[in-house]
Amino acid sequence: PAGSGAEQEPAVVFLVTSSTGGEQGTFSASDLSPASRWQVGLGTGEFSWSHPISAPVPGIGSAPTVSLGYTSSVVDGMTNATSTQGSTVGVGWGNTGEAFIERTYESCADDKLSHPTADLCWPTFDRPVLSLGGVSGRLVQADSGEWRLESNPDWKVERLTGATNGAHFGEHWRLTAADGTQYWFGLGRYGEANQSTGSTATVLVRHPFSGQPCYQPGELDFWSVCRMGWRWGLDRVVDPDGNLTVYFWEKLRNFYNPMNGMWKGERYDRALFLREIAYGVRDNGMQPASQALRTPRIQFNYLNRARTLAAPCDT
Repeated sequence: PAGSGAEQEPAVVFLVTSSTGGEQGTFSASDLSPASRWQVGLGTGEFSWSHPISAPVPGIGSAPTVSLGYTSSVVDGMTNATSTQGSTVGVGWGNTGEAFIERTYESCADDKLSHPTADLCWPTFDRPVLSLGGVSGRLVQADSGEWRLESNPDWKVERLTGATNGAHFGEHWRLTAADGTQYWFGLGRYGEANQSTGSTATVLVRHPFSGQPCYQPGELDFWSVCRMGWRWGLDRVVDPDGNLTVYFWEKLRNFYNPMNGMWKGERYDRALFLREIAYGVRDNGMQPASQALRTPRIQFNYLNRARTLAAPCDT
């Protein structure tokens, strides 16, 4: 939806020291840190580069693996038919600490049986997309009600309700890997202090037809609306030994005018970006707030691209 007010997309600036070494050669014109890994695809010319981010070793369990990665093929694949929005880190870059499940809704203007507005409507086919640990693809629902990745890496995915995350019925997801590790997306809360993880981005969605989740029968079926999640960030990982890692997210919010301007100022979350990772505690139910404060953490700090001393964007 078109917003009547916009926020600047955050960006990160990283300082990497240079050296004359590299895994596959020495190039004085483009020195790369010996701590990084890089390669060039001889057949395609694709260049990829990754740099690990060190994390404190916890007293129990293990530290999460986080790194910065770049691949030129992401840039090569950008066309005027696809979104050219770069990631939080930049075009072609990604942070491997980020993982999510995302659903795409349809424009009500494309639905010939509905009202021709720019609002979002429930999709004809509900096929969310999963991104986790370098694996991504569409989720498909089996006859049993479970969801599976199209490539089927032996992951069990469940769509659940009841979370406190701002989405309709508290919709969230749980993925169980073959080794028993559980990945929660959009669970929303952590600890005895009930701290929000900010992991679910929501938007207003219309449900004008019978059988859709928020449909309310009546003369004005098009007014059947509810706030639904469109992206659920990974906010909780429990390994087979019961060690817990928690991911905290921050939302970028915007506003638009529903029903072609019939009313104004409807809020939606236009983006999520990873703010903090806490780890090194046991998954014993509700963690005491005092224990949560003692956990090792990885924090991510962001600056708006347009922010300068001469032209700050704080107002």
